[in-house]
Amino acid sequence: MNELTLCHCPRCDVLERENKELKLQLKELRDKYFGRKKKQRKEKSEAEKNPKKKGAPKGHPGWFRKKPELADEEHLQEDIVLPKRVVKKFVHKVLRCKECHSLVRGGRGRDEMPNSYIGPVAKAWANHLRYEIGIPQHKIRMIFTELFDMPFVQASVAGFENQLTRKSDKLYGEIKNAVISAPSRYADETGWKEDGQRRQLWCICSSKASFFHIDQSRGSKVIQSLLGASCRGVTVSDFYSAYNGLAGLQQKCHPHLLRIIKRKELHFLGEDKKADSFLEEMKILSLRVMELFRSRRSIKDYMIQRADVVSMIRRRLSEPLEHAPLEKWRKQMGKHTKQLTVCLFHPKSDSNNNFVERMLRLSVIMRKITFGNRSPKGIKNHQVIMSMTQTCKLNGRLPADIFYQLLLDPAKISMDSISAASNRTTQRSPPLLN
Repeated sequence: MNELTLCHCPRCDVLERENKELKLQLKELRDKYFGRKKKQRKEKSEAEKNPKKKGAPKGHPGWFRKKPELADEEHLQEDIVLPKRVVKKFVHKVLRCKECHSLVRGGRGRDEMPNSYIGPVAKAWANHLRYEIGIPQHKIRMIFTELFDMPFVQASVAGFENQLTRKSDKLYGEIKNAVISAPSRYADETGWKEDGQRRQLWCICSSKASFFHIDQSRGSKVIQSLLGASCRGVTVSDFYSAYNGLAGLQQKCHPHLLRIIKRKELHFLGEDKKADSFLEEMKILSLRVMELFRSRRSIKDYMIQRADVVSMIRRRLSEPLEHAPLEKWRKQMGKHTKQLTVCLFHPKSDSNNNFVERMLRLSVIMRKITFGNRSPKGIKNHQVIMSMTQTCKLNGRLPADIFYQLLLDPAKISMDSISAASNRTTQRSPPLLN
């Protein structure tokens, strides 16, 4: 293979020379614009050799940011101051009569309870915690020991109840008379226990009084003996047969009727079309009665609509049914035909007995906590103190205040004094009676 030979013509020499010159010029331009620049050293001046100290000169006043002008901010906080035990000493003068030579002692001091080591305020609030708040007896003892520095045994709480009950017999009877003489009243019952044995807690209440009674029986003789043959007005109750023999007018609870109809619908659904239609019509009529009673003051043709509803209920309960099980229930309901519409003629009554069920709520809660009472004395305590508690709340009075006055002077407390106007308002009375 022949070796590559270089050309030495004049034209090539000129091109090589120009190429070298262009490379040199390009290198100079690159170094000028893109190369590193060498810093020129300068001699430092005296000021640079001895630099000035940073910051303000000595003695110069400081500068601060101007404080913003803001309004004062208020913070309110509530707290409690735990009460302490107060020990009072009562000194009585003892004199001897010159004629009979017998000893004469001075009167009682303020808040003094003879032969008692615990004052009336503590006893009143112990009963309030027990029956209004629903706190067990051993926890009431803990509250007084830890918060008030007033230790006593658990049996003392039961003693407080016994003492309050003994001084409340007169008021308990007045509450019963107030319920009997009211233009309308509510009645209901619930289970109770006495030392594990089944009892019945009866509650009869009006807009201003609530009466409780615990009995062994759930029969009609109990409610008849409580209300008596002279009871007048309207008694609102459920469909329990014990209330059928009461004197005066009766109104049956429509929410109870709706629940019965719902159970019948679930039990006989699809067996008979006429039976299903009968239950649906009864449900509509029951709802119509409650709606008429609620809006009776705003309906212009109220009396016409009332007459229509009454006639429809009477006609529907008088027509026999081919469905045998439902026909038996229709005959039973036929006995209450008039009692389903009494509220439409007596505005001070009601179409349901939810009010008395709310009165029973505290007792039901206590039953879940305490499982009832262990003795006849405990039974009496519950029915008396619970009657006073709910009656005080219906009249806007604090139960502890009434308990305090009963412990000191029971003669000054009556049903009239409880129902008198007070500064407190109540939310427990039926809204329809306000």
